[in-house]
Amino acid sequence: MAEFRALSNARAYLALGGIAWEATLDAAAACHGVPRPKVPFRHGACAVLGPGRPLVYASFHPSPQNTNTGKFTQPMLVGLLDQIRASWSGEAPGARQR
Repeated sequence: MAEFRALSNARAYLALGGIAWEATLDAAAACHGVPRPKVPFRHGACAVLGPGRPLVYASFHPSPQNTNTGKFTQPMLVGLLDQIRASWSGEAPGARQR
């Protein structure tokens, strides 16, 4: 939880994988003094901790099993990062120049 407190200006957290998702939701909720969101894990899931608090996003883990089988691809990661960026910048996802 010390890591979350050190990220006092964070606008989003990104959990890579289902185990990290569960741990991140637990720690973020405890750190921010809010009930733990009940959002199931899926790539692109977003849990809201409340006004003025970071959003928590989920991604598949970039393991060889996920990347070699095509379950998790670079466009999926870039798309999610664009979505996260847009959530706090006010721009539409995909608007960033590549």
